[in-house]
Amino acid sequence: MSQLFLAAPQLRKSPGFMLLAVLTLGLGLGLNATIFSLIDEFFLKGLRFPEADRIVRIYAT
Repeated sequence: MSQLFLAAPQLRKSPGFMLLAVLTLGLGLGLNATIFSLIDEFFLKGLRFPEADRIVRIYAT
């Protein structure tokens, strides 16, 4: 907790670095949440069809 109080004045002295740090954290968290949502929707929950385990693909050779 004391490191936060020591870092706050230093971040106020360089607003460009603080803005870059905040944007980087926001972008990283946003992308992480988006990727998790996509993986959860498509891979973990399964298909949204009745009897989805019976869906097959037939190839002709």
